[in-house]
Amino acid sequence: MTPPAGPVPIPVKVARLRQSEAPSVVAVRGSAVSPESPANVAFLVSGRVATVGPREGDYVKRGQALAAVDPTDYLIALDAAVAQVQAARALLQKAESPARPEVLEQARVAFDRAQDALSAERVDCDVHSSSEEGTRNDSDYDM
Repeated sequence: MTPPAGPVPIPVKVARLRQSEAPSVVAVRGSAVSPESPANVAFLVSGRVATVGPREGDYVKRGQALAAVDPTDYLIALDAAVAQVQAARALLQKAESPARPEVLEQARVAFDRAQDALSAERVDCDVHSSSEEGTRNDSDYDM
């Protein structure tokens, strides 16, 4: 059989037309051009673009916002930094304030009790050691 002359048919599928919404995506890049000189445009920080001002080809004035970055992440970081500063100030204030007399007395009592317990342990140790190894003197317990 001889192939037919002319174009080869291409199979196609027919579908019903329906309306749908596509997500809006905005790409922002380029440069601002003035009659005197061009200027490159860039953000100082990274992040999601929250708003876009003028479009390509629009005239702009000096100081006019071209786009804005969503500040949420930076506001959260700022709140965390403020909390850290407040905590550090509280620690500094506590460190700089003199100890209350009742706290000093509690510490002195705890120290005296610890010394008494140490002395009692030394006596017990001496009694136990003298029965096994002989006697020890106070220089064995130097700290």
